[in-house]
Amino acid sequence: MPELLDDEQKVIAIDPDFCAWNVPKEVIGKMKNVQAICLQTTSFSWIDTAEAKKQGIPVMNLRGFSTEAVAEWAFMMAMNVARKLPLIIKDSWKQDFSKHQGVELKGKIVGIIGLGTIGTRIAEICNGLGMEVVYWSRSSKDERFSFSELADLMKKADFIFPTLAQNEETTGLITDEMLKNMRRSAIFVSIVHKIYNHDLILQLVKEDKLYGYAFETEKEKITDFEGNVWAGPELAWCTSESFRRNAEQWTKAIVKAVKNDYLTQVNK
Repeated sequence: MPELLDDEQKVIAIDPDFCAWNVPKEVIGKMKNVQAICLQTTSFSWIDTAEAKKQGIPVMNLRGFSTEAVAEWAFMMAMNVARKLPLIIKDSWKQDFSKHQGVELKGKIVGIIGLGTIGTRIAEICNGLGMEVVYWSRSSKDERFSFSELADLMKKADFIFPTLAQNEETTGLITDEMLKNMRRSAIFVSIVHKIYNHDLILQLVKEDKLYGYAFETEKEKITDFEGNVWAGPELAWCTSESFRRNAEQWTKAIVKAVKNDYLTQVNK
C-alpha cells in the first residue's frame, strides 16, 4: 500500500484478516515514518515484532477482550469430547449406549498449561463444576489451584488445556514424550497451535491410546478424522460481547498510540 511508503508520520492499525495473518520482515522494512503499529488481536505471532523493534516501531496488541468467549468455547469443546459428540455425529446421531457412553467432569483432574487470563478463566469454570485444578506456568501463580511441573501435569491430568501464547519460546514446549505419557483416558483440548505435535495426538486417538482430542481448524471437519476428535471452526472469540470489546479496545489503543502511549507494547 502506498500509504505505508510515504513520508507522513503515521500509526498503522492492522486487521490480520486483510493481510492473510502475515506481516513479514520485508513489509515492515519498507514502512516509512511509522510511529506505532496497533494490532486488532491478542496474538502477535503473525507479525515480525523483532524487525519492528529494529526499526524502532512499537507494536501493541489487545488483551482480555475475548477471555470469556475463548474460555467458554474451550470448555464447550471439552464437554463435547467427554460426551463423545464427534462419534455420535459420525454415526448420524444414532443412539448406541455402549459406543457413545461418555464421562462426567466432576471429580476429574484438569491441567492448565499457562495461567494467563484465559487459562485462569478456564480453571475457574472447571473448579466451579467440582474438578480438581492443577496448573503449570512460567511466571503466574494462583493459590486457589495447585502448581505442578509440566511433565507431571501431563501424566496425571484427565483434561489438558494448553493456553500459552504461541511464539518462538513456546513452540514445541510440550514434547512427544510428554504426549505419550498422557493417561489413556485423558482429553486434550487446544486453543493454540505449534506448541505440541498435532499429528501425534491424532495418532494416539486413532490407536485408542487417548480418549479424545479437540482443536480449532480452518479447513478440516470432524468427519475427516478417526476416533473421538472434535475439529471445530476457529470461532472461539466470536461473540457479540467480544466483538464490542475488541472495537472499543482497538480504538483506544490507536488514540493512545497517537499520544505516544504504548501500554500494551509486545516488542520492548
